Amino acid sequence: MIEAIHLAYRGAAIYRTTTASKALASLLSSAETETTELPSNSDRNLIEPLTAREIEVLQQMAFGKRNAEIAKALFVTEGTVKTHVHAILQKLGVEDRTQAVVMAIRQKIVK
Repeated sequence: MIEAIHLAYRGAAIYRTTTASKALASLLSSAETETTELPSNSDRNLIEPLTAREIEVLQQMAFGKRNAEIAKALFVTEGTVKTHVHAILQKLGVEDRTQAVVMAIRQKIVK
């Protein structure tokens, strides 16, 4: 549990990719039935567009990759990834990586 808290504080993914995929699928199915959910497609025009690089980072986040793994895959520093993640959260108006990925999948920004 303590390790998970440290990982979350550093912005890392806490779950392995397969576990994250299952958790994300569960979250997506439950979000469809909730009344207080992320902005719908009708709110799409309120979301500031993401850059191509931010979409690449978001796609890597959807794969459950940690910042260090994303940095290596995209040939940038981990600090650059953190900057992109922060910008993504701000532009999407969400509080964490999971909400960003859920919104991105629902808005068909990533697969």
